[in-house]
Amino acid sequence: RYDVDTETPRPEKLVLDYDTTVNSSPTDISGNANDGKLHNSSGAPSYSPEDKAFNFSGVSGVIYAPLLSPAMTGDRICSMSAWFKTTNASSVNQTVMWLGAYSSSGLFTVAVSNGTLRISIGDTCKMEVAGVIESNTWYHVVGIKAGTGAITSSNFSSTFKLYLNGKQLTGTFGGQTRTLNVTTNYWYVGAGGASGQEPFSGYISNPKLYDTILEPSEVRKLYNLGRTGRS
Repeated sequence: RYDVDTETPRPEKLVLDYDTTVNSSPTDISGNANDGKLHNSSGAPSYSPEDKAFNFSGVSGVIYAPLLSPAMTGDRICSMSAWFKTTNASSVNQTVMWLGAYSSSGLFTVAVSNGTLRISIGDTCKMEVAGVIESNTWYHVVGIKAGTGAITSSNFSSTFKLYLNGKQLTGTFGGQTRTLNVTTNYWYVGAGGASGQEPFSGYISNPKLYDTILEPSEVRKLYNLGRTGRS
């Protein structure tokens, strides 16, 4: 299916793939033409050639891909992957990746807040792992929604999958029962929405969105491929 030593896993299930090792703009190399837009209302994000990553000011800069093809709406499974380095891990609600529009159940996110790594539906249905993120350190994260239907305190651990540097994390449930319903077919990097809600402070590289559930071996492969070059 692919060269296990050099190629991105499950390429046929990629919705978009922004390879910052070779592109200074959010150019989709998945073949789906889901190129991103740079929203620079406060001078961010910019591209850092030294880091091979997008630099977010933590104010209101965002990269967003509108009208995804294939459409990523409704209550769906998906996987989101990226490398990130926050310059201030103690800041709250820093968006790494965000699918959908801001509402109680219309978005799926991966975020950092006070050193805690979080995946969530809306702002009240979430799994959190505390004390795993430090400032000025590169991390690889994969957030997966592995099932459909209502996510509750009894089934969250089988529906939310969170990986850091290739290893699956065990987290705690917070908030209310929610069922994902993505109505706005957009994907955001570095903030939640074009106006820059919950902005990220730091660097993000190689963000990817999959229309599938990545297997643990595939998550490890993404991590082992490295941030600035393939193995």
